[in-house]
Amino acid sequence: MNKKLLAILLAAVMMLALAACGDEPAPTPDPDLPPVETPEGGDEPQSVLTMFTFMDATPELVDTSWSFIGGCVDGKMMTEDQVAATLSQLDDYYMFYFNDESTVTLYEGADTATTGTYSAANETTVKIEVGGVTYAAVFAEGENGPIMVTLLNSTGTNALIFEMVVEG
Repeated sequence: MNKKLLAILLAAVMMLALAACGDEPAPTPDPDLPPVETPEGGDEPQSVLTMFTFMDATPELVDTSWSFIGGCVDGKMMTEDQVAATLSQLDDYYMFYFNDESTVTLYEGADTATTGTYSAANETTVKIEVGGVTYAAVFAEGENGPIMVTLLNSTGTNALIFEMVVEG
C-alpha cells in the first residue's frame, strides 16, 4: 500500500476516533499494571492502558513540550512507518506545549497552532481540550524519559503518544 494513502487512511481513522470521543470522563489507569510487550501492528486489539506502567502523579507541565512518537489506532500500535507517514503529513512537527498553569498549544505542522486548556482530572490524569477535542492524558516512564499518552476514548484503544522534549 502506498505510504501517502496509508497516512490519509490513518488520519481519517484518527479523526473519526476524535469525533467519537465526545465528553466521556477521563479514565483512571491502574498504576500497578505491568508493561506489556506488544509487537507493533499486532493482530489483537488492546487498550494502551495495558501497555505501560503509569506514574503515580502527573509531572510538572508548565513550560514543557511533548513531541508525537506514536499511537494506538483501534487497539493496534502504529508501526514506525505509520508514525513516519503521519509526521510527514504534518511537516514532521506534531507537538503539545504547556504554556502556563491552564493553557496548552497543539502544533500540527509548521502552520497550525491551536490553543486550548488543560486541568487536572485527578492526581494521575490531565484533561486537555484543544481544537474541539478532549483528551485524557496519563503519564508513564519511557526509554528516554516521561511519555504522555493522550487517550481519545475511555477504552484506550485509540490514543496518541508523546515524549517529553528535554532541552540541552
